Amino acid sequence: MEENRYNHYIVTMTFWTTALKSGSGPAYRRLADGLHAAITDGTVNIGDRLPPQRELAYELGVSTGTITRAYDLATRRGDVTAVTGKGSFVASPAMRKGDGAVNLRINLPADVGQGVDLAAALGQRSAAEFLSYIPFGGSEADRQAGAAYMKLGGVSTSPDDLIVTAGGQHALTTALMVATKPGDTILCEPFTFAGFLDYARLTDRQIVAIPADKEGIRPAAFEELCKMHQAAAAFLTPTAQNPTGTNLPESRRKAIAKSAFKHGLTIIEDGIYDPLMPEPPRTFHELLPHQTLYIASLSKTVAPGLRVGYLLCPP
Repeated sequence: MEENRYNHYIVTMTFWTTALKSGSGPAYRRLADGLHAAITDGTVNIGDRLPPQRELAYELGVSTGTITRAYDLATRRGDVTAVTGKGSFVASPAMRKGDGAVNLRINLPADVGQGVDLAAALGQRSAAEFLSYIPFGGSEADRQAGAAYMKLGGVSTSPDDLIVTAGGQHALTTALMVATKPGDTILCEPFTFAGFLDYARLTDRQIVAIPADKEGIRPAAFEELCKMHQAAAAFLTPTAQNPTGTNLPESRRKAIAKSAFKHGLTIIEDGIYDPLMPEPPRTFHELLPHQTLYIASLSKTVAPGLRVGYLLCPP
């Protein structure tokens, strides 16, 4: 009987079993990795139809949910394409993610399959949770999760001191509304977050850039601008600064915190990259806790589509 690349199943191919027995990590990820390897080495061909999930689960002795997650991960990677009413097929190279140029216009977290895990987690929530309002600032459980997340970036805090926001931009907007008023001067790095600039200009805040060198903003210049402009706040990203990538040395952080304390200036610290640091440096929140509003977000570390951020207020 003539084989048709769109209707023959590849359930009997040994790569599924091999993938399941090799490597480490969750079974669904091993299966997705095995499929990717089989595509790469030519074991399977473009257009090959994948077996129905229940059939493959039976053959491998795993749950249908495991196969579903494996297929979902493979689809997100671009290895598989699903056709409604026909099934899932090995995708063509043009459809696969990761081929060709990498878009560096925007910072996005690495896709390591977390979307599948997030979708599964959301699927476990009851419908009633999506049809009701949550408490202002987030539920106790949400704030506890936020405190645990911030600890990854070296920030220890009580859930009572933070609020949950709809992303980092929301947290920044809230911080600026709290710390400044129209007409106030805000100091910032020479190159800074475009969302901050847009908000400041739309709400009649004055922006003054702090001179910097290869190590970041210069403390002496910061001190001089504090005196010259009587600035109300400073918006700073001291760790993995965007877009320069600089990490402000601790000595400069201490000097800037000292000047901020002296002039009664509020530091709005953007710490969204802190959890990515192998050894997170000391934050302004640690050095000057009573005059720092600290921002964290899942957008650069987990998934921007979640729209989850945190604003840590002074204790």
